[in-house]
Amino acid sequence: MAEEKPQAPEPQQASESQKKTVKIILIVIGALIVLGLIGTALLGFIGAKIGTSVIERATDSDVNVSDDGVTIESDDGSFSARSDATLPEDFPEIVPLFEPASVDTSSKIGRADRGSMWIVSFTTESSVDEVYDFYIDQLDEDNWETVSTFESGDMKNLSASNETENTQVQLSLTGDNSENLTTYSVTVSRETDQQ
Repeated sequence: MAEEKPQAPEPQQASESQKKTVKIILIVIGALIVLGLIGTALLGFIGAKIGTSVIERATDSDVNVSDDGVTIESDDGSFSARSDATLPEDFPEIVPLFEPASVDTSSKIGRADRGSMWIVSFTTESSVDEVYDFYIDQLDEDNWETVSTFESGDMKNLSASNETENTQVQLSLTGDNSENLTTYSVTVSRETDQQ
């Protein structure tokens, strides 16, 4: 007579109560994830409101946060930073702008009794030398006077002044050899006429 082999037990089907339990657990986990996402968004909104309120009280100023950036206004002056990568509307027209270049960031600090300062960063596919030579040539005309220059490899700086317009320009350039890009910042300060 042949020996009988022991048979593996048949898999048990999940009972209806076990299926309900798994569904409930999955629903609870899903609800917690959704609540977590809503809570994070709400916390970010509340955090921005609290941050704005704290800055307003600490500096006795008006703070406006929008999709375009942030503006802080007080009796002592103002500050604005744009997130939409555009040149500030009141950027001095006498300052030459190299093209083609794209604006990366821009900000402005102003005081009615002292003047304003604009800081704009750019990126271009042109070389450091092309951008630098453009500014050397342009800031040698129309009442501009070169104050100082500095060169070290792919890093170059230039300062110029226009006494007629009470305006100074500081140019800082660096090259990124890995991406063949030149990044540079133009800092313009303009003093208010004291008459």
